[in-house]
Amino acid sequence: MSTKAEIALETAFSFIQDVISKVHSTHGDEERAQMIRPEVLNLISLASRKIAEAEQLDPHAEFHYEDKIFTIPIAKSIALDAEGFIHCTAGDDKKGIPILEQAVKMHPENAMAWYHKAVAHGGQLEKKEALEAITKALEIDETNIEYHKAHEMIKSISGAEQAAMTATNLWPWRHLIFLGAIGGVAVAGQGHPVSEGIASTLGFIWLLTLVPFFFRMFGR
Repeated sequence: MSTKAEIALETAFSFIQDVISKVHSTHGDEERAQMIRPEVLNLISLASRKIAEAEQLDPHAEFHYEDKIFTIPIAKSIALDAEGFIHCTAGDDKKGIPILEQAVKMHPENAMAWYHKAVAHGGQLEKKEALEAITKALEIDETNIEYHKAHEMIKSISGAEQAAMTATNLWPWRHLIFLGAIGGVAVAGQGHPVSEGIASTLGFIWLLTLVPFFFRMFGR
């Protein structure tokens, strides 16, 4: 039988799953993400309260999903990642990045958060920071194809391209972040071309993931 702490932690994950579903519903549309951001942040707040409740009841509480075990630090990291993610999806990378930094500090093995951090830094044209973050994601999960794609994209950006993107205010990766659909339903988010000079390099990119994959990323 589950303890009260375990039930609280499981409830927190259910809120986070709702967050994933709602963010996916934006299909990478910045305006739509801005509209639902308050609702998503409210869900994240509810999740955080349940995590805090679980921690107060039992700091060592765990939640089991399939063959993985999720601890309170992992749950906190996932919630922070989701919070940073919705800000970045809404075009607010400057607010999202510090929260993503908290996510990777809370659980340094959270490859998804490192990936989101890389994408957000890319959106801010911060190539060095983006490379550091995506390299960390690959160190944790070297088999992830999308991480390799992001790594190659980030490496391909030259100083001239950065200047062009700055001049035109077109940021290539903001909408390339992805999260899975609830219940293992495959979903995709379409990227956006930038300037003519680099659109041929980046093109349209479809990123695919599943919720079971999302949870495997974080569990131990």
